[in-house]
Formats: sequence, C-alpha cells, structure tokens
Amino acid sequence: MALNLAPLLSGAVDLLYPPRCFGCSREGSFVCSRCRGRLEPAAEPRCDLCWAPAAAGPSHHCLSTWSLSGIRSAFVHTEVARSAAIQLKYGGVRAAAGELGHLLAEAQPDWPSEADVVVPVPLHRWRRVRRGYNQAELLARSYAREVGLPLDSSLLLRTRRTRQHAAGLSRAERLNNVAGAFRVGKGAEIEGKRIILIDDVVTTAATMSACAVALKAAGCDEVHGLSLTRNDLGASGVRDA
Repeated sequence: MALNLAPLLSGAVDLLYPPRCFGCSREGSFVCSRCRGRLEPAAEPRCDLCWAPAAAGPSHHCLSTWSLSGIRSAFVHTEVARSAAIQLKYGGVRAAAGELGHLLAEAQPDWPSEADVVVPVPLHRWRRVRRGYNQAELLARSYAREVGLPLDSSLLLRTRRTRQHAAGLSRAERLNNVAGAFRVGKGAEIEGKRIILIDDVVTTAATMSACAVALKAAGCDEVHGLSLTRNDLGASGVRDA
C-alpha cells in the first residue's frame, strides 16, 4: 500500500510557514474569524444575470447580449477580499486556495441549483509557466471538493495570449481583447452539460463571457460563472484576465 505523504508534508509546511490572515496578519488562517466579518458580500440588489449592481431592479442591458447563463460572486473586491485575491494570484500563496474555495462555496451554497462539472478559467500556457500555477484552477479544485462535483481542468483551453486588463478599458474593449481566445479541448464530451465556470476576480465578466461562447458552441447547455470577488468599480488591482 502506497503511503500518502501529502498530509505530512502539508503539516510540515504549516509549521515552518504558518498561515497568516490577509486582513490582519494574525497567524492561524488566511482569513481569521474577525476579518471574515470584514468581507463584504456581493449581495443584492444586483442584476440577476450579470450580477452587476442594479439598484433599480433585476433587469439590465445584458439580458439580450449575455452568453453566460448567469453569474455570481462571493464578495466585493475590497479590503480583505481584495488582499486575498492579490496574494492568491500574484503572491504565490497557493495554500490559501483551500480556505478561499471553502468561503466561495459557503457564500453561494445554492447557486446554481444544478450542475454537472466545475471548470476553471484557463491561463495561456506561457503565463502559466511564468506564474507556476493557475489560481483559478486552485480555487476551482477546492470549490469542487466542497460542493461534491467533478473538476475538469482540461475541458477548456486558452489558445492565445491576451493583454492584461487595465483600468479605463470599456467592456467592449475587454470583450474584443478575449474574443476567440478559448476553445474546448479535443475529445471533450460536453453535449448538454451544465458547467460552473470558476475565476478568482470578475470586473466586466468579459473573460467568462468569451469562455461561455466557446463552451456553448461546443454543445454545452448552461454556463454559470462563479468568482471569489466582484470588482464593481474597476479599481486598480487584480483584474479578470
């Protein structure tokens, strides 16, 4: 019988480099119980489809143009949530994905009501080599484990590099930036499937929308976007790239 050393190695790493809270630097967890209270839920009133703030009600201009079946986010991209997203994406704190995936599942426990598989927004291979990992994939793996769904990281591929999103770009410019940048992997069986598409941060959801176009063109029935944070104001920081 093969010995599973992963738990022992993980424990050793925690002893040498104990988790520190992204909000207050306290040891013990990446988001301590006190700082969880500082996480701002991405709550209603929002457009029921694109999840952008919509004080006037659920209807929104996206209703006739949206390729996603809907989208939700756990938290607004401010303070503790913003710090968590930055450290996961750029700080190399991969171990935080487990805890953040749990928070994502906890924040959106009933949405969508039914799904078949969890798929992360892919990175281009060049960017993945430079970073060493895909933060959306780490988050998706943790989330899938929490909700009891299979994860398929090879179902969707990024076929070309896209420039990093910068402040000031319109949604149309962002959509143009990622148009045609994704395709379904060869041999993928997604006919009629209901997919949960995971990303760390969403600003305009242009990236998720481009992913949904590729998935639906290949026969997918529904694509539900889900992210850890929602950058409502498009402030400087992590982008949905």
